Amino acid sequence: MATWPTTNPVGTTTDADSDSISGARGDINQTIDNIIEVVNMFNIPASPTDNYILKYNASSGVFDMEADASGGGVVTGYTNGVDNRIITSSGATTINAEASAIWDGSNGSFSGTAGGLTSPVMEVATDNSGWNRPQMMFTDSNDDVFSMVGQLNTGSKNYQYTIVMDPNNTHGRTGVTTYAGDYGFYFNKVYDPADTSTMVHNVYGAHNGYYVTAYGDWNDGGGNQYQLKSIVFTGDEVKFRSGDNIRIEGTETQVNINGGGGDGAGTAQMSVKSDHIDLNDLYLKSTTGAGPQAVTVKDRFDVEVDVDANLIAELTNAHATGLGVRVQGGVDTSTPHTGELFQVASASGSGNDVMLQVDGDSAGGFVTIEKPKLTGVTVSSGAPTITHKFQITINGTSYYIGLDPV
Repeated sequence: MATWPTTNPVGTTTDADSDSISGARGDINQTIDNIIEVVNMFNIPASPTDNYILKYNASSGVFDMEADASGGGVVTGYTNGVDNRIITSSGATTINAEASAIWDGSNGSFSGTAGGLTSPVMEVATDNSGWNRPQMMFTDSNDDVFSMVGQLNTGSKNYQYTIVMDPNNTHGRTGVTTYAGDYGFYFNKVYDPADTSTMVHNVYGAHNGYYVTAYGDWNDGGGNQYQLKSIVFTGDEVKFRSGDNIRIEGTETQVNINGGGGDGAGTAQMSVKSDHIDLNDLYLKSTTGAGPQAVTVKDRFDVEVDVDANLIAELTNAHATGLGVRVQGGVDTSTPHTGELFQVASASGSGNDVMLQVDGDSAGGFVTIEKPKLTGVTVSSGAPTITHKFQITINGTSYYIGLDPV
């Protein structure tokens, strides 16, 4: 095996006119040996090829001349040489400093012209796939903050875009077992069945809830900044589903349920306020065409009608021990109400035709029947003394029905 020469001639036996060949024999011989060793270190053909290079072959111990396996050659051209531009190759021997790719050691930028959804300015690709195989991760001086994952999940047949917060699970919830990837926002396009598509947004790690809040801008400050603003859900049908319960809270005075235009500008049909509900002419209507719909109030109930903070009518069984129902009219005071308490009429307004009316007085109240029709009953005009009787007054004339005690 050839070796690179390491012994040099002395050099003092050939540097003077008085030196003899016999005296310089040793240095001459060392020089010849060194030349031979150097020549033996290189395997160079008689006619070398352009752009071939010398590569050391450890098995033979010599430098062989061969083609450059990298495919490149000597750089012969350098274009657009400007500070902080990223250099790319232009052919085998020319390099170019890209004007649209900048990196100054701390900050960078890439610019270009997008050719379409699948021809972006920048594409980040991975050679594998999985919910935990991110294409990018963002890190600050404190920790890895979030990872971004794009995946085609052929098993569940959906495209997934995921933002995973705290990808190292540095601050996982204490007291329980949690994993990296437990905290993230998942956006899916489900493409099965093939004749439809479903867009899904899931949030994981929201142990204490998932809060969405809309704020305004600075708005000149002075207490006007970042005020709460509206959140609008728009759809042909808007559904709210809960595994436990659905609660709508209003931080101001009320929660409105509006009708009208899809822009939310319709009139409030029902307003749930801090101490009452405004129905605003709300009514129950059958949409099936199968007759009236039943409204059922289960357990005990108490329906009150108040005017100016005074109870004027009540339908209740809240105070009954059984299934009895009490209809109460008049102001809720300790003094019996005098005058009209309850009325059944065939019309309203100027055409009001009273059929049955319950009036109250200090003695406990009485019933007024307007325009009665008694069929098959003979009424005596006399007024016998009857201990147990039922009085009917018709057009100013009193009639009595005797009642036998049970």
